[in-house]
Amino acid sequence: MIMRNGIYQLPLGMRDILPGEAGIRRGVETAILELFSAHGYGYIATPILEYLDTFCGFDDRICSEIYKLVDREGAILALRPEITASVARMAANKLTGEALPLRLCYSGPVFRYEEPQAGRLREFCQVGTELIGCAGPSADAEIIALAVETMRSAGLHKYSLGLGNLEFINALVEESGLTDAERDMLKGDLSARNLVSFRQQLGSSGVSPREREIFEELHTMCGGREVIARAEKLTHSPRGKAALAYLDQVFVLLDALGVAEHVLIDLSIVRDLDYYTGVVFEGYVQELGSPLCGGGRYDRLLDKFGKSMPATGFALGLDRLMLALGHQGVQLEEPGVDLLIASDAAHRPAAAELARQKRQSGQRVLLDLEAVDQVTALARAADRGIEETIWLGDSGDCA
Repeated sequence: MIMRNGIYQLPLGMRDILPGEAGIRRGVETAILELFSAHGYGYIATPILEYLDTFCGFDDRICSEIYKLVDREGAILALRPEITASVARMAANKLTGEALPLRLCYSGPVFRYEEPQAGRLREFCQVGTELIGCAGPSADAEIIALAVETMRSAGLHKYSLGLGNLEFINALVEESGLTDAERDMLKGDLSARNLVSFRQQLGSSGVSPREREIFEELHTMCGGREVIARAEKLTHSPRGKAALAYLDQVFVLLDALGVAEHVLIDLSIVRDLDYYTGVVFEGYVQELGSPLCGGGRYDRLLDKFGKSMPATGFALGLDRLMLALGHQGVQLEEPGVDLLIASDAAHRPAAAELARQKRQSGQRVLLDLEAVDQVTALARAADRGIEETIWLGDSGDCA
């Protein structure tokens, strides 16, 4: 262990969550999971520790950020860097007899060996949903609307969601003749919002000046439904036209679901995981420089685990959500103790029985084991902000 200034240190990117904050986080997390349940999503849990291959093979970047270890049999294991791949493995191997589509939700810690940033350290919590076995705009709209509803129900005052389609970008790449390596670098710059590097990569590629202009226009393709009409002028391929038409159908459904006012079309979104295949989206608040949540369609991920099924989903970073709520001045409090019960030594059994009865009736009760008299009991309750006190002792009951 490392000690600094008399305090034992944690590894970089890890932190303790203390009483008060931990209870508030748990309350927010529980409320989100209850929202998912109300939409028909069943809770599942996957292991924190899996075989490394579960997460590699579709994204070299995230594979480089994984915490790896070797077990005593020589197998290479990994602390999960995200949860969607684990859910896909479970669905492809253990839920094949279930009626489709599968609606699954989860919550838990994930680990990435990356530079710690605001609202996301090297260990952080993801809460999310996956809709597996259903293709088409209606499924995408359901997941996107649920992401918007999650941000709203958590208590955020101002938030928005950017919506794009990777198929449109893939169509532009196909038309331009970019190499796979050039495509991957450009997507990486788009994901990182690195416009300087993006332009440099375009300049060193073999694309024509007009094609360079088209790619640079991606950063301006953000707004309402009219962006789709503007983007149609950038592509001549059936693939690009189909991607935009699909996106328009999703937007129309989001309008019908009552969440379109929070959604912006943003055709520069690519996400930071390479298994996405179509519609992608990210949720934002102005107070944070990184997405609060994100997701999209990943129709080929389950192929990796031996079962071909369309799928879409999203995950929200609980740590970033808590940070955003604080920045927006949302006041959250952990439910306190309703009642303190204390007694002298002779009345300890009666006090314990009374505490049990009160808890069964729904009250939150602290059974004080140390108070020696009524005055001490009242003082200890006041120190803890507990408004009601019961003392059982020779001096009589009091409240």
